[in-house]
Amino acid sequence: MSLKPRVLKRSLAVALLTYIAFLFYIYQRNSAYNTVPTPAVKTIHDYSFAPLCNTVSRIKVAEAFQASERYAYLEQKPSITKEALKIIGKGPKKYYFSSNFVNNQEVLPHLFSQLLSIFKFLGPENVFFSIFENSSTDNTTAIIRDFEKKITELKIRHSFVSSKHKRPNPFHRIEYLAGVRNRAMEPLYKEQKLGFTYDKIVFLNDVFFCENDLLELLYQSDFQGADITCPMDVVMYGGNGNRMLGFRDSWVARDISGDRHHKNFSLGIRDEETNKRYHDNLPFQVQCCWNGIAIINSAPFYQENPIKFRRSDIVENECSASECSLFCNDMWNRDFGKIITVPRIKVSYNQFDQIAVNRGLNLTPVADKEAERITYIGPPEKIVCVGLNGVNKINPDSGAIWVTYLKNKTHSD
Repeated sequence: MSLKPRVLKRSLAVALLTYIAFLFYIYQRNSAYNTVPTPAVKTIHDYSFAPLCNTVSRIKVAEAFQASERYAYLEQKPSITKEALKIIGKGPKKYYFSSNFVNNQEVLPHLFSQLLSIFKFLGPENVFFSIFENSSTDNTTAIIRDFEKKITELKIRHSFVSSKHKRPNPFHRIEYLAGVRNRAMEPLYKEQKLGFTYDKIVFLNDVFFCENDLLELLYQSDFQGADITCPMDVVMYGGNGNRMLGFRDSWVARDISGDRHHKNFSLGIRDEETNKRYHDNLPFQVQCCWNGIAIINSAPFYQENPIKFRRSDIVENECSASECSLFCNDMWNRDFGKIITVPRIKVSYNQFDQIAVNRGLNLTPVADKEAERITYIGPPEKIVCVGLNGVNKINPDSGAIWVTYLKNKTHSD
């Protein structure tokens, strides 16, 4: 019997399987921006593995910044030049990193890999890391404990708290979030009693970023003498075939005129002067930002009446804004209103949005320092507030209104 029919059948079967595999690949590629796969259960072992930070464009950006020695003064054993002394002031700064996590197994391996590099760069003795995690049902707690072993080996001071306490019912979202953020700040005061104080508070949401992103934010925080420094966080908007990268945190962020940011990046910023700096890719002053990462001047946390996260004052009929919005308002009222956004740095909350960020990285050289430098102005008298008044709700349930927020009308610029 001839083997040709068998060979032919076998070839057809292989061709059919190949075609099916190709269709599956096309489907996966087209739907990649719409679904985020749950990663396999695993612990972290290779902390250098971060493919999102090893793309060609990412490497080019990192090499450009490293060649300029822009961050040399931040390194554990910096070569102190006259230029570095102007920025660093009194020697290596101390950093208190703070995070809240719940069901974040997708982002944590990446986030921890970048933090580990940053901690080594800044110097383990210059860093404290506080995590408050609660009621996760995935592998978040296990991943955190695995990471804790690594930073313990490096003798990095830390407090990792995992709580089984779940969100109450009924709950007010802002009251609850303010509470868990404050829990992550509690070790700051325990550290103070032990004789350890910190210059900067670095709040990290569950975002994708690369080492260079955070170093740039730390640099701008120092260079601009800022009280809060943020990136821009992004998300993909639109339906299939018409998706675009846009601004995410429009509930919190306010430009220096007090208005909201556009979600569409091409529309820029509503405040005219700010918009010019935005399109030139320069840092700009805002009334408020958070945007996934906030680097904060620690001074208000050490005042006699320390600043805290809170919900709106019901007795005063204060607009029920986000705890981050209210934090910005309280910073202004304590005369810490140097709040800036760095548009060159963009972070995201899922890996596919971060892929889009990498594709659109701005590879133009950084402007000279005088062009970068912000001239601060005073606060806007009113800001747009979108309230969340109801219980058991996640999203704002009130329309946008202009509100006053300044208790003391005298502020230094």
